[in-house]
Amino acid sequence: MIGTAAGRKLVAIALALIAVATLIPGSSDAANAVVRSWHPALGDYGLADAIANVALFVPLGWTLTVAGVRPRRVVAVVLATTITVEFLQYTIVAGRQASVWDVLANGVGGVIGIGLPHLSSRIMRSPPFALRAAAVYGVAVVVGIAVGVLLQAVPQPRAVRWTNQDSHRPAYMPFAGTINDVRMNGTSVPADAWTEIPAGRVTIDVDLASALPSPRLAEIIQFWLRDGRGWAWVDQLGRDLRVHAVSRSDALRLRGHSLWVRAAMPSAAGEPVTLHLELRRFAHEVVVRSAQHEVRFSQRISPGDGWQLFAP
Repeated sequence: MIGTAAGRKLVAIALALIAVATLIPGSSDAANAVVRSWHPALGDYGLADAIANVALFVPLGWTLTVAGVRPRRVVAVVLATTITVEFLQYTIVAGRQASVWDVLANGVGGVIGIGLPHLSSRIMRSPPFALRAAAVYGVAVVVGIAVGVLLQAVPQPRAVRWTNQDSHRPAYMPFAGTINDVRMNGTSVPADAWTEIPAGRVTIDVDLASALPSPRLAEIIQFWLRDGRGWAWVDQLGRDLRVHAVSRSDALRLRGHSLWVRAAMPSAAGEPVTLHLELRRFAHEVVVRSAQHEVRFSQRISPGDGWQLFAP
């Protein structure tokens, strides 16, 4: 099927790459107190995961084609490989999740790999075509990074109101603790009342009494814009706290950045906790203070972060 020793070596390398990337058991990140979690998604499927799964199988399609395997057989080998990987992830490999979407993405990557030898030969035969391809690629990279940065920008509203979240979704549950006070720029504001936000720096402080660790996502508080969209919200899962700042990517169903603060909430109910949020267009800070500890996280979104919206 694969006629030369060199071809067999290339295919073996591609298969080894897939095995290393997919069959090593996943590890827990519980030791980290704070985890930046980028969740770009198209619908309910991670765009970053899709890109990674497509890219992972491009070398297999390419090496099989270079080795002289017919396209139909290449597709069959790619599908057999991805189905085997997903089966092993489902049955044996710890910390991995099997998905039919992974099979689809891997198949797309294999098909792209089939076309690469034909594209590369055309580029080698036509220097003008090569220059145009390089120019298009360079422009696409720059534009992609710029779009990635702009889509991560957090809108700066002129007015905000806050509510206890309505846990009408099956995966969520009500927050069993109590919100005692919410302050914007140091001034206490009541629930469901619109608060004018001056241009510039905005700080939000939430004083609450803790609840017992929640088995499902418990919705603590949400901030709303005048057009009915959410601006930011805070959830609890177990003792972990999630702060999600809405960015322009949410409107395109490309979920932007969420911040998971590990073990931030007390293990007992009724203990005082203060959440400090500062959400600027390209920078934000989250501080969680309790009797046990203080966890502080801040970040700035720069052009170097633009790629993170589109790739893992």
